[in-house]
Amino acid sequence: EGSFPRPAKLRPAIDFWKRVFGTYSEHQVVVHDAWYLGKVYEVLDFRPWVSDGAPMSGELLELRNQKVAEAKEHYRSILLRLHALGPDPSGLSPEEEKVQALFRDVPDGDKYLTAADRLRSQPGLREKFVTGVAQQSRYLDRMEQVFASHGMPRELARLPLVESCFNIDAYSKVGAAGVWQFMPSTGRQYMRVNNAIDERRDPIRATEAAAEHLGGDYEALGTWPLAITAYNHGRGGVARGVDESGTTDIGEVATRYHGRAFGFASRNFYAEFAAILELTARADSELPSLPPLRMAEVRIGRPMRLGEAARHVGISEEELIDMNPALMPVVTHGRAPIPSGYALWVPR
Repeated sequence: EGSFPRPAKLRPAIDFWKRVFGTYSEHQVVVHDAWYLGKVYEVLDFRPWVSDGAPMSGELLELRNQKVAEAKEHYRSILLRLHALGPDPSGLSPEEEKVQALFRDVPDGDKYLTAADRLRSQPGLREKFVTGVAQQSRYLDRMEQVFASHGMPRELARLPLVESCFNIDAYSKVGAAGVWQFMPSTGRQYMRVNNAIDERRDPIRATEAAAEHLGGDYEALGTWPLAITAYNHGRGGVARGVDESGTTDIGEVATRYHGRAFGFASRNFYAEFAAILELTARADSELPSLPPLRMAEVRIGRPMRLGEAARHVGISEEELIDMNPALMPVVTHGRAPIPSGYALWVPR
């Protein structure tokens, strides 16, 4: 495990995320406890509703959401009934006995009542994960080299599979972009981010930025699990979690820190990363891969239209765009040139 320990307290969460990324389809929805991730009430299977590989229609999606809401309400009513029946109920239905067994190891007298407010649903991510691993295989060697050149663990290159399932075109609702999901303000600290060039979308340039950013988190917090959690939650927030928990053990921080902003995503971020490491280490030969991109950098000395650059290099405009995802539509659609001084990726 080395730099990335798997504390016993996080094992249920790690195993849960391994199933989400590696087993459950996007057309399966897990109804589970948001705090004890190992406590799964049901896996709703909607795969019979769709043909292989087909997206779910809007109408079916709405019906699926309704079925998930009904399932959560169903288990909520069971939990409330178990709470009302007290510590030694009799005459339980098989379903109620199953839920009771899930919580047998929880000593809290109000365990069913509190669990009734912690019901959560999680769709499977297997298809996105498999696609993301294949996409990353084009860049992985170079990304690992970036971290190695900074004296950092190569495994950190797998973190974008948690952030975005390695979707180069990923944009969040709050404006984070690219496989590393940098916000514009943070991205500008390390990269060029403007209407012509957005290097957050370039997996290699963004990896160089991530190495700097994660390096600062590690220097401040002292362990890789804490630095990885800080990538999601912020350095100051994780430092407060360490102070409140009285330890740097990620298993303790993730399960004992109750900061107001330390929500489900932050609490589970390292467990997801650990799950990804186990999935990719165990199954590299089984996971799909694409040929790595053989690229070199050429810094252009003057503004240049995309078509002219492609002719100089001897490839199509589409191939040049594929190698340079940081080029924004104003450039790729020919309304503005590639700026002078930009380091263009070209075939090696």
